[in-house]
Amino acid sequence: MNFTIKVDPATWQHYISTPVKGKALLMDPFTNKGTAFTARERDELDLHGLLPPQVSTIEMQLERVYENFQAKSTPLEKFIYMASLQDRNETLFFRLCHERIDAAAVSTSATTSATPSRRSCPTITPRIRR
Repeated sequence: MNFTIKVDPATWQHYISTPVKGKALLMDPFTNKGTAFTARERDELDLHGLLPPQVSTIEMQLERVYENFQAKSTPLEKFIYMASLQDRNETLFFRLCHERIDAAAVSTSATTSATPSRRSCPTITPRIRR
């Protein structure tokens, strides 16, 4: 992934800058924010038509994803859901793991037949992609 970390001089917030745009940006789980891309970001990154028109904050996405996670009835379904989320949107995946320990425990459990514990949470690591 080709990116640099920059600082916005107006807000002093750090952000990731990448030359990648359009579909390629959305296909990389590291840069994909889903519907959290603002209207300005969608213009600058050529994302119009590739995302639903409604902009959702990361908090709104987190709530929706957690509701979907809770709707899964078995540990295996929850594990598959979390693995799929990580493959699509790492930012949202790690935010969910950070804020909802039960999701983190399921996503890092070595076996889905055992009840996940809070001790499994520190084992979360980003997947190496090539």
